[in-house]
Amino acid sequence: MAASTRAGISLGRVGEDRRGDWALLGGLAFFIFAAHMLVAGRYGYFVDELYYIACSKHLSWGYVDQPPLIAVITWLERMTLGESLRALHFLPAVASGLRLLLTGLIARELGARRFGMALACVCVMVAPIYLGLDSLLTMNVFESLFWMSAALIALKILSGSDQKLWLLFGVVCGVGLLNKHSMLFFGFGLFVGLLLTGQRKQFLSPWIWLGGLIVSLSTLTAAWPDRRHLRSNTLETESRWPAHKVAADDRPLRRAA
Repeated sequence: MAASTRAGISLGRVGEDRRGDWALLGGLAFFIFAAHMLVAGRYGYFVDELYYIACSKHLSWGYVDQPPLIAVITWLERMTLGESLRALHFLPAVASGLRLLLTGLIARELGARRFGMALACVCVMVAPIYLGLDSLLTMNVFESLFWMSAALIALKILSGSDQKLWLLFGVVCGVGLLNKHSMLFFGFGLFVGLLLTGQRKQFLSPWIWLGGLIVSLSTLTAAWPDRRHLRSNTLETESRWPAHKVAADDRPLRRAA
């Protein structure tokens, strides 16, 4: 009876700790999101943003200089929020919050307590590279989200979680490849790391190979640009003219603000 009572109290404390961790990470994530949104309309359009606007008007499975996801993200923002600076920078601001959340979760998975999680998040929050990147709509903003999500899933599997999580790992890496081909570097690094350590036993599981199959299918998709869009110069030329149009579209939003 006493043992079951102690077990119940212990589980209750674990639940409270988990809620406290989520409250901390959620608060920090919202803070950095709000900070980026406060200055989202202060600077002009980055040249790549104009190019992505042009690409979003010619959706394809691939382009000569990038995979298709950034064009889809830009199309989604245009269709729902418009082409203003604040609209284009909304999802990058969301990405900044998600990065902090993933930072805290990875730190917790590695054994950090609440102070360690907060310290890791603050370090990422003030990192100059992210302060700059998260103010722009680029592939690089979302790249770290896929790397960190895949790393968190891998950590959970190596800690003894269900091997079927390799399927989720494959989906994350596959979508990450549709964002930027650099996801291959992460996959190669993890493969070598598993191969050269005792974790090579992971290769005995069929689930890791099924996850790899998902990534391979995504690789084939990302590496096969639509021939109709091989003439990137056409899009490069078009990317120069939306500047006056998006500036005009920004006026209603600025008045509303």
